[in-house]
Amino acid sequence: MIHRIMLFILIPLGFFFLTTNSYAAGRGAFAGDSIGARPSIFGESFVAVADDASALRWNPAGLTQLLQYEFTSSHINFFSMGGYVDYTETNSVNEDFIGLAMPGRIAALGISFLNLGVPGMLNSDEAGGITNSFGGYSERTLTLSASKGIRLKGFGLSGGCNVNYYSIGGGSDSSGFGLDGGLLLKTPGIIPEIGIMMRGLFMNTILGGGGLTIPAKTDIAMSFSPWRRVILSGGLSKTSGDPMIQYSTGLELISHELAPLHISLIGGYKVLGRLEEGGLEASSGGLAGGASIRISRYRIDYAYEQHALLGDTHRITIGILQNSLESLHFRKGKQAFERLDDASAVKEFKEVAYLSPRDAENYHIMALTYERMREKEKAIELLNKIKLMNSDYFAEKKLNQLMNDIQEQE
Repeated sequence: MIHRIMLFILIPLGFFFLTTNSYAAGRGAFAGDSIGARPSIFGESFVAVADDASALRWNPAGLTQLLQYEFTSSHINFFSMGGYVDYTETNSVNEDFIGLAMPGRIAALGISFLNLGVPGMLNSDEAGGITNSFGGYSERTLTLSASKGIRLKGFGLSGGCNVNYYSIGGGSDSSGFGLDGGLLLKTPGIIPEIGIMMRGLFMNTILGGGGLTIPAKTDIAMSFSPWRRVILSGGLSKTSGDPMIQYSTGLELISHELAPLHISLIGGYKVLGRLEEGGLEASSGGLAGGASIRISRYRIDYAYEQHALLGDTHRITIGILQNSLESLHFRKGKQAFERLDDASAVKEFKEVAYLSPRDAENYHIMALTYERMREKEKAIELLNKIKLMNSDYFAEKKLNQLMNDIQEQE
């Protein structure tokens, strides 16, 4: 089993050294690996996290972690040019993204669309004459994603791919297809998890005379959760034809104590530099910070990034889940309870307790499950918890009588 896992890790590492030196650089910006407020704070290290619909662009292998359909949409006005939302100023650089992730039993699928553009700019002919002073420029990427995972004795290994259709509009129209591939190794306990993303593995220009090329780019990252409410990550990124390497780290602190309001605080640091004498000689770096707020099925992520010369960048992402995570796990727990699968029921109810620590109904049914499992002490402990936490619910459901009945059992 270990040999198989090492094989899946070593093969992409080999691709890393091949691809980052094989393609000629030269392309449009196509900054599609930076979408989403929360992932942008983590930077390339999010490749090893990839636990929301942003995985559509960061690492499609992460789609296998999702439990239900998830929609995401984000908007960025880079460096606050022309105001936050402005599609008229010639100096406004906007990036808009929408995506839908669809996990399934056979495979996880997804579809997304990215548009990066400047609404107004000067267009000129080959001689330098201005042909249009109100022309716009845009780079669009339509992506179909697929992912499949397997489990090997506590380890989870997922692979995913993106089929991209690129197009450029604004004076030099061209389009083409590209392919990305990603891997994600989920590990048990406190062993770091590993993510690998390889972009630009294949590029085929179909219009525009070969002017559309995208160099290979490889991200390698690790994430680590010493406690469930903490995520630490680090990652490296290298683009072919570019001697620079980007290093990024991220930290997320997660709180469910205010449920149904769920809050995460996120911070990150990115360094761009080159390897010199066995170390990374930094040429630039920057901090980023933000927060994620979820209520029921709806999530809003915000990120703030500073730039020394160009100004600040604000990112906002809106996510919509098919169901709230609490209701999803509670429904699964009740279904397992009804089919007498007590072990699975307890597992789901514990997940609800983590996400919503003051849900009295969840503790009630979990206590009934423990009663059926003949674990009286755990059932009594949960009923006492309800009594202290929500005395009205305790009285309404007549749980005092249930406690007496359980204590009288042999």
